[in-house]
Amino acid sequence: MSSEIKANSIQDKTGTRVLASDSGSAWSWGSGVPTGSLVLLDTDTANNTVDNYVYELSAGYLSYRVEIISLRPASDDTSIHVALGTSSSSFSTSNYRFNGYLTNYDGSSTNHTAQSNNQNFLYATSVGNDPNYGVNGSFVINNALNSAISTIGFGHISWFSTTNQLYNFPFSTARTDTETNTHFKVYTAGGNFTSGTINLYGIK
Repeated sequence: MSSEIKANSIQDKTGTRVLASDSGSAWSWGSGVPTGSLVLLDTDTANNTVDNYVYELSAGYLSYRVEIISLRPASDDTSIHVALGTSSSSFSTSNYRFNGYLTNYDGSSTNHTAQSNNQNFLYATSVGNDPNYGVNGSFVINNALNSAISTIGFGHISWFSTTNQLYNFPFSTARTDTETNTHFKVYTAGGNFTSGTINLYGIK
């Protein structure tokens, strides 16, 4: 007796809403996914071959969530950036409003500084390359595909610096130009990404 269920698609009882379908090489979510569902759209695991990852913001989602898990650059004391783009090859390096309140702790004392930047959608500085750490956190992108209003985001990331300080950084961010941002890029100024994972989710 077989315990397997095999299907090319999963639909509602009327056959009008598709929850998921099989293309032959991979499953994809359909229009029947409930509102509020978190759908994995893309994932990358760094292996010291590239210094940037480009992601498409697919249509059909209210907003997008990006998870960064132990993402580590090859170089010590470098920076990691996120830029928005109107295509897979055109990314903006100006007209942002990125700000947050950065705290860092070295095991004995704590410092607090306000951080702002007009060249990045997200910016992490003084990132160390200790193999035990990396950048961790998540952020949300809203209104990216609506050309009538600005793309806005918020999030929280943390990392260890080259001086072994833990950096804690909640932030808000926006693109001041009103445009359709179909892509974003995560990149480093310090060589390739050697390890870590980036997950992109769409929120229905």
